[in-house]
Amino acid sequence: MNQLVKYLIFGIIALVIVSLAVSFVTKERIYYTTIEGIVYIHSNKWGDETMEFHFQYPHYVESHFLENPGAAANPGDAVMFADGSSFSGTTQLSAQSIGISGTYSMPTGAKWEYTLTRSLNLGGLVGVSGSADFEMPFTKNNKRYTAYISWSWPAVTAVCMQQEQGEKVKLERHHFDSIF
Repeated sequence: MNQLVKYLIFGIIALVIVSLAVSFVTKERIYYTTIEGIVYIHSNKWGDETMEFHFQYPHYVESHFLENPGAAANPGDAVMFADGSSFSGTTQLSAQSIGISGTYSMPTGAKWEYTLTRSLNLGGLVGVSGSADFEMPFTKNNKRYTAYISWSWPAVTAVCMQQEQGEKVKLERHHFDSIF
């Protein structure tokens, strides 16, 4: 009888260890890579699929205020666009540049918080400087995620993910060419 109890205890301990090892190995791991300011979010549970996020300059917003320069004096107004996107914020318009500061919302649920300045030099180089914070919900493998990305043009400064209603977690950048 004593021998049977020892085997039973050993079996239970082995089962617990194996189940912990399997849960660790099969745990979802999410990381990101960047190429020239584009963020690619990867997961070991998504196969070869990735989520791809580009820094998008708000051309609808810029075009609206360049075509309606008087509207730039109304910072509290929200502007709706034909594709369902909208902008709420302030703009400063001069002969040399346009400054945009506010929230640009897209029909996909994506929200951009911009603080940008773009030069309007028509004959030469046109530069953009500033920052953007991005938030977008999406679904992969029947799980809802929200991606949070910060750019300080042109560099990516932070990438965070939130699963369902869980905690927002800062992702680590993965370098495919490194050993680790």
